[in-house]
Amino acid sequence: MSTRNLYGGLVTATIPLNVIDLNDDPSWVQEVPDSQEVFRYDRSNAIIVIEVLQKVAPQDGDDPVRVVFDSLAPAGAAGTVDNPPEIQIQRKDSILLTGTQYIAKNDRRPDELDQVRIALCLFDTVDQHNDLAVSFTVPISYHGSRGEETERITWDQAKKDFIDLVTSLTIKPGLFKAPSDS
Repeated sequence: MSTRNLYGGLVTATIPLNVIDLNDDPSWVQEVPDSQEVFRYDRSNAIIVIEVLQKVAPQDGDDPVRVVFDSLAPAGAAGTVDNPPEIQIQRKDSILLTGTQYIAKNDRRPDELDQVRIALCLFDTVDQHNDLAVSFTVPISYHGSRGEETERITWDQAKKDFIDLVTSLTIKPGLFKAPSDS
């Protein structure tokens, strides 16, 4: 683990050593928006995302962290939430959620779903306009050929890394600006 400065030094967190910073990786084909810091475990499809969000409001009786969890899934994906979450930390400024999403990729049949475990922390007391979300997305099972060689990071290792990152995370004043300040 290594302490990293994120968002120009306004956020610091302990990040696993065996990750690739996709914000600076020219081989990563997806554009990473300025509101995100994205890391992928080396030789794995497990992803860490730290993201500045507009303030997330509860919807249809779901708390804000559940709203973010549901937004991570592609349209039509099914998901379940662990109650209580598998991970517990002692931070009063955040809400945790762990769960599983079942995703059909590349037009596969509904009975050929990938299983993805997610650990999510929403820092919802940062300011009145923004939240900060930390998510770990860890593929557990695949259906169909991948055509790529990957190693799997275990869910247990990802949970440990998630706890280290979330408990170490600090936010300095100035990261968040009101929508009129942009």
